[in-house]
Amino acid sequence: MASDPRAAFCEACGTPLQNASRSPSVPVTGSVASARVRPATSSTPTYRQQMTAPTAPSPPTAEPWLVERSVDLGWHASQHALGTPPAPGDPELVTARAASLTVGRESGPNPVTPDIECGHDTAVSRAHCRLTTDGRRWWVEDLGSSNGTYLRRRGSPLPTHRLPVGRQHELLDGDHVYLGAWTRIVVRRALPGEF
Repeated sequence: MASDPRAAFCEACGTPLQNASRSPSVPVTGSVASARVRPATSSTPTYRQQMTAPTAPSPPTAEPWLVERSVDLGWHASQHALGTPPAPGDPELVTARAASLTVGRESGPNPVTPDIECGHDTAVSRAHCRLTTDGRRWWVEDLGSSNGTYLRRRGSPLPTHRLPVGRQHELLDGDHVYLGAWTRIVVRRALPGEF
């Protein structure tokens, strides 16, 4: 299987393709407000983050942010994707505790451990995209994924054009990020009682 020439890792096995150093994975820690919320803490940048590091954002504010990961059947249908997505349910909520979070899929003999794990959606790359914040605003950046990262503005139809690799796009309230065959990501402030 040929990897995308812009990719920094082999899509088949996860081996780095460029002269990039890997940082050890940081385990997920912290208190969980509910069984559906888990913290994403990444104090050491991954090799992907080191390669395409944005301007140094300040740490997040004390106000909690959540990342919702969910199955979107409309996105799946629009992609004409093979395979059957899991049944949609409540979104998985991940507490965003770091200024930079990698979204991807853990798999292969040389696994990358993303901060936001996209489960069994095999159309999601191991290091697919990155979410970054300055504490007030969020951005999404495609990291050279095989199938692209798509941004849907509030009230717009499903996107048809992938985001350019390595360029940050600010997320506005109500925006949806689509990746893989059925994965939808939303970054939002936590509601009372969620954190």
